[in-house]
Amino acid sequence: MRLTGSRISSSLISTYLISLVLIIGFGPAALAGDGREVVEHIFEMADADEDGALSATEYEEAELARYGVSFEQTDADGDGSTSFEEYLSLYEAHHPPAGSCTEKGETI
Repeated sequence: MRLTGSRISSSLISTYLISLVLIIGFGPAALAGDGREVVEHIFEMADADEDGALSATEYEEAELARYGVSFEQTDADGDGSTSFEEYLSLYEAHHPPAGSCTEKGETI
């Protein structure tokens, strides 16, 4: 459920993200089952104006860059905002689904 009309503080988002890491591992298997929903929920929490895209300001306020990906990297088409599809695509590139092979042929 989304909190409408209120801004979510970056510390609340950070706490939520850390909880995800500790509880479900938020790694390669995160997109299995409800994993996409988790990524979508994080995106929605960061989307303060609820327009369906993250601005550089929203990305910065949610402190998402602390996880190693800059806003510029998420804005694949260079239009100045990050859509959910761009965000999910980058996440999937960095977190292949469980059971896929690595470059060395190892199964994750």
